[in-house]
Amino acid sequence: MKKTTLTILLTLLSFGFVLAQTNLIVTAPNGTTTTQVRAPNGLSNYAYLRASALILGSELTGIPTSNTINTFGFITTGGADVVVTGTMTVYMKNSSDLTFTLGTSWSSIITGMTAVYTGPYTIPAGATNIDLTLTTPFTYTGGSIYVAYDFSSAAPFATTPATYSASSSLAGGCVSANSATAPPTTLATTSFRPSFRFGYPNAVGKRTLIWVKTKSVQPYKAASR
Repeated sequence: MKKTTLTILLTLLSFGFVLAQTNLIVTAPNGTTTTQVRAPNGLSNYAYLRASALILGSELTGIPTSNTINTFGFITTGGADVVVTGTMTVYMKNSSDLTFTLGTSWSSIITGMTAVYTGPYTIPAGATNIDLTLTTPFTYTGGSIYVAYDFSSAAPFATTPATYSASSSLAGGCVSANSATAPPTTLATTSFRPSFRFGYPNAVGKRTLIWVKTKSVQPYKAASR
């Protein structure tokens, strides 16, 4: 009995396990430039940052309609000189807009939006992807998405700002403002939008377990005595 059990265990160990990818990422807009001022950069005068951007449906074609966005993030191409921690609230709203129409008042911008994430946000000291797991997953209905984010942090701060992948392809597609002392209430218009990372479940490969034969293992044989 012991020999049979050991043989089964050794057979199982002769296989590797690969978990199929459970999340897919769409980056939108496609980054063709960079920005240091439209996303949290770690400097003391950016202790408070608010921003909102419109992501067009044509930039989100990789996300199937009615799918659930469960992660959201940024791409840094260069980090701050030190790690800076803070908190962030992220908002989203489905839309059919092709131009940014929410104005520059923060209270008006987030009216009708869903708060999809509230929690910590860390500005890295190096180039990396920053992905936040949404506290409230967002159902994408097709078309455009408005994104807004409200960031705050306290000392210690960086002296070299973080740099983010960005796009300048949509005139007036983003509004943002920063302050060292309090959350800004009125934002300014810009064409620079950070490149965002939208993550959604991989329906095809969702939690699929694949067995990959790695090598054969000979059954255990007791040594002669």
